[in-house]
Amino acid sequence: MKAILAHLTGGDTDEAVLGAALSVARRFGSHIEALHTRLDPAELSRFVGGEALAAGVPELAAAIERDAEQSCRRAKAAFDQWCAAQAVTVTDHPKDAPKDAAKPSAAWRETRGAPQRSIARFGRLADLIVLSRSVDAMSEQTRVELETALFDTGRPVLLVPRATTVGALRTVMVAWNGSLEAARTVGLTMPILAAAEQVTVATAPEGDITAADAEALVRYLGINNIRATSLAIEPGRALGARLLSAAREARAELLILGAYTHSRVRQMLLGGVTRHVLEAADIPVLMSR
Repeated sequence: MKAILAHLTGGDTDEAVLGAALSVARRFGSHIEALHTRLDPAELSRFVGGEALAAGVPELAAAIERDAEQSCRRAKAAFDQWCAAQAVTVTDHPKDAPKDAAKPSAAWRETRGAPQRSIARFGRLADLIVLSRSVDAMSEQTRVELETALFDTGRPVLLVPRATTVGALRTVMVAWNGSLEAARTVGLTMPILAAAEQVTVATAPEGDITAADAEALVRYLGINNIRATSLAIEPGRALGARLLSAAREARAELLILGAYTHSRVRQMLLGGVTRHVLEAADIPVLMSR
């Protein structure tokens, strides 16, 4: 995972996003691209009709522009301070950066428009996308950005709760249900699994899923020289809550999860287990579709 896209909003989650990106980058000698998108007032025209925003409510457009400028300044300041504190080499040419894996390189990228469009555009050329969310809630904008990253890039997405200090990712739990999404996520995150010291495959033996499915994944990982153990999640309350409880008991620093939905329609909210985990997890969650 050499190319990491870290999405910065100019809010209080930026430090956690940069810290999570650095935890991965130190493992693989990665280059981190810190992306911030200034919201363009014209983007809101689709909600108020054509040119109405610019022609009818110029005060609103001006206020949005001021807020966007302030958010951009905060994001850039957070990036600059982080680079200095962590001794990260700032360069637009990562090939020329020092080859010391403990000192990854980074670059600042600023765009204008809608954040989700920038995430889709630049995320497709990243090995990992890092986004943030509030610990106690997921805003509508966060949902839009997350769904864009999952549906429009084909890349794994690392979602980081605010104020979370990401560890070295030595202890990883994989939520396994044998689905296409879970299989794809495992495949995309093999470098992280290979670098981990402890990998636990958690399965809830319900319906067609049995403990044997977890053992099958353990064997597959073993063929790839990744030592793992299986864990059967006991029956009880909602699966999402049981999964997070198991992750806490295992002291997992990262939960890997296939982001599946009850509907194949993109516009539908992520459903079931995925949604609960995203809203309640207090550790980083890595997903893909």
